[in-house]
Amino acid sequence: MVLAGSAMGAGAIQKGGVAFHYEAVFPTMQTRWYRRFSILVTGGILSRLETGKLQRYGTRLLAYEWIAGFYPDATYSVAAKWQASLIKTKSSLILNSSPVEGGAAAPGKGAFWYDFGNPELIARRAAQVTDVIVSNGYAGVFFDTLGWDHLPTVIQTRFRQLHPGVDYEVQQGRFLRKLRELLPAGKLLFLNQGYRNAGVYLPYADYDLSESSFTYLNGNETAFRPWRSNPGSDSISSILSKTILPGCRRFPSVKMVHLNYASAHPASVNRAIRYSYACARIFGHDAYLVCPGSSSLEQDDVYFQDLGAPLKPGYSENSTGTVVWREFRHGIVAINTGHSAAQIPGLKLILSDPPRGYVFS
Repeated sequence: MVLAGSAMGAGAIQKGGVAFHYEAVFPTMQTRWYRRFSILVTGGILSRLETGKLQRYGTRLLAYEWIAGFYPDATYSVAAKWQASLIKTKSSLILNSSPVEGGAAAPGKGAFWYDFGNPELIARRAAQVTDVIVSNGYAGVFFDTLGWDHLPTVIQTRFRQLHPGVDYEVQQGRFLRKLRELLPAGKLLFLNQGYRNAGVYLPYADYDLSESSFTYLNGNETAFRPWRSNPGSDSISSILSKTILPGCRRFPSVKMVHLNYASAHPASVNRAIRYSYACARIFGHDAYLVCPGSSSLEQDDVYFQDLGAPLKPGYSENSTGTVVWREFRHGIVAINTGHSAAQIPGLKLILSDPPRGYVFS
């Protein structure tokens, strides 16, 4: 058996699952990388030239869209022109007449926030998003920051004043339902953390996302979550079993993708890519790792391994909960979250230099 990335024979390299690049311009080298994936989430609608470069190789493009609000200078937004008109006319479809900071807005940036309690907003925005996605030949849309908790306090107060007793998240679900009704068959809806209110959001989703479930940024360093810990609130096992997997079981047709992050140190990025990929595959999910500001470091052939179908329904772990693995028809994925080298019980596979993820063929 060999580590993934080594020569694996003809036919072993295949198209990757989902990649993320929240930009609207792609240098040639980046285009060559992202076109190797089946789906790419982009930072809005790309130019016809950029779109053609990627679609020519069978990559399906999904446009990033902030579901809760927008910035006044959001040039590349799916709804940029429409949003500008809402500001100009002081439309009742938004909750504030001047930018408001906080919530999911970037630090120091004020935003306008959609009024999902307004039925007209639901109908008009669903129609507008549908028109942009279809007219630009996109495969669908990715919605970021669903949910009440992503709103600034002042916007939450305003919503309650206008719509006493109305559930904001139920209203967002109604928007997704309307959008699903309008989008042509085959167009994709990709949500960020819809599993947090699965019954409201996931009936309309094709894909759902978790963020930082396996690796995350801790200042200028990359942090790796352990498989188990005490009290366990930050462990992979706890996060998945308590928060994410219940929604996955309830809506098995929704594909789960895990987006993780690493700092711009080549060695730690490589380690984090394989750690997050192996963790995701242990659960039968997909993964991608982003290195903010250094996207060229994200490239790794591990994404294109053909593992085949799993041989068992679930994963296995050792007695200390530091080594976890899953066997597939064409290989084995494993993680070692301990402090020293270990071996998969019953297999002659050494997992050295932890924390690390491993893909054996």
